[in-house]
Amino acid sequence: MSLLALAALLTGLAQLLDRAWPGAVLGLALTVVLLLGCRRIRCTAEHRQDEQRRELEALRAATERTSI
Repeated sequence: MSLLALAALLTGLAQLLDRAWPGAVLGLALTVVLLLGCRRIRCTAEHRQDEQRRELEALRAATERTSI
């Protein structure tokens, strides 16, 4: 997705240099949308990793209690 954002940015800038305003606006707007999507994916992945870390800690604690 980051590569798509980069491609949209470059396309938007190229359109801007050619003074093709609709294409420039579309390319730059698409860049923003893709970057926000990348951020959302990272936040979701971090959240899931935090959940897994808590589950692992709980399992370790339960294992330590039962092995004593």
